[in-house]
Amino acid sequence: MADKLMTPLDPEDAEGRNVVHTGLSTVGLGKHNYYCGHCGEQIMHKMDVSNFSAAIVFQCSVCDGLNVNPDIAN
Repeated sequence: MADKLMTPLDPEDAEGRNVVHTGLSTVGLGKHNYYCGHCGEQIMHKMDVSNFSAAIVFQCSVCDGLNVNPDIAN
């Protein structure tokens, strides 16, 4: 399992993308923990965002910052 910092995204760059609000922390059956690229809060626990489309943006419930998968180009 790895801890990964999400890539922060400016709101104007999110236009046309699906935004998923992570709640306090989304829990899954994957292999990584993801942290908001804006405030550092853990937003996903035991997830694998490689299964998600590149068009998905994850919104932090603490700072409302927008984040994308750190392992793909935006």
